[in-house]
Amino acid sequence: MVVYICKKCYNTLCKRFRKKEEISMHKYGPVIKMLSLVTQIGITMLTSVFLCMAIGMWIDKHFSTNLFLLFLILGIMGGIRGVYSLIHNILEQEDMEDKDER
Repeated sequence: MVVYICKKCYNTLCKRFRKKEEISMHKYGPVIKMLSLVTQIGITMLTSVFLCMAIGMWIDKHFSTNLFLLFLILGIMGGIRGVYSLIHNILEQEDMEDKDER
């Protein structure tokens, strides 16, 4: 079924939808931004720790060494550095946005 709509009605509907969308983003934008930051921090930390753990376990298994703890510590340190870089970049972006608004 095809529905034809006049251009004036279409434009009116689009304007109303955009206003609702702008209000929604204005209201919930900071919350969504913070949730995405928390998610990025968690993923960054977990990825570096688990990858280094996996590498340490693989090396221990194939070469009969005891490097698991070393790689675990390296993963934690790498995760902390990644999280620091992420937060630092976001704070710089917010400072640039604040300067642009002035």
